[in-house]
Amino acid sequence: MKVRSLLFLFAVTIVLFFSGLVTLSVTARVATPDRLEILRTIGRSSHNPAHEMVTQSRLVQDLYRNMISLPVAPPDQVCPQYIMANYQLTFFSHNVVVQKANALRGMCQPVTLSTNDIRVATTKFWGLMIKAFAIGKPISTPASSTATPTPTRTPISTLVGVNGASPI
Repeated sequence: MKVRSLLFLFAVTIVLFFSGLVTLSVTARVATPDRLEILRTIGRSSHNPAHEMVTQSRLVQDLYRNMISLPVAPPDQVCPQYIMANYQLTFFSHNVVVQKANALRGMCQPVTLSTNDIRVATTKFWGLMIKAFAIGKPISTPASSTATPTPTRTPISTLVGVNGASPI
């Protein structure tokens, strides 16, 4: 009886030990970005883009966590093609790209995380972006070389111009 109890206790201890190791390795793989590259263009133009690098890791992590928790955009959302600015965001962790995103400042303010993952920016998101712009340092060439995600679904906004006028 004593031997069985000890074997059971030993087995439970081993299981708990290995489950703790698995939890640690999974936690270690969770992305924790430490810097952010921002490519900013005004309106639909690609003339005179601004490249900035934000290295204040606390702000970068706050912005990243906020961005990935933004509400999902409704699939049937109608957005006029009124864009004030376009922001291509690249989050890095130890020189490895963690996440690319594209944020549009305009009427609907979509944030595209991947081809099929479009979110809606909130006031808090734009507040964090303003802080990032304030402390970002200009860079001459982008640190990332791959394209940012673009939505695959064609928004109805491409069919409707500002105030219902045809965009053509």
